[in-house]
Amino acid sequence: MEKKRRARINDSLETLKQILLESKTTIKDPSKQILLESKTTIKDPSKKSGGQRIAKLEKANILEMTVRYLQHLRNKINQIYSDAHVKSPTHQD
Repeated sequence: MEKKRRARINDSLETLKQILLESKTTIKDPSKQILLESKTTIKDPSKKSGGQRIAKLEKANILEMTVRYLQHLRNKINQIYSDAHVKSPTHQD
């Protein structure tokens, strides 16, 4: 049972990593420090060619980047609604 649970967690983390790395997004905090920068897709280690670098992210990094990315998307949605002068469904009072 534990083995299946860990496999599900690892599969989900791998999916999140792929989404993040394919997002082509740069997210900066107010001090302009880059929190998430992704411009290339991850390569399959079994298909390494031409010295391409394989992205190695720890599970904690994947989760932190996912939180930042979701916050970034929420802020973009709120900005779109704000520009349209409509209350956003994601707006928190």
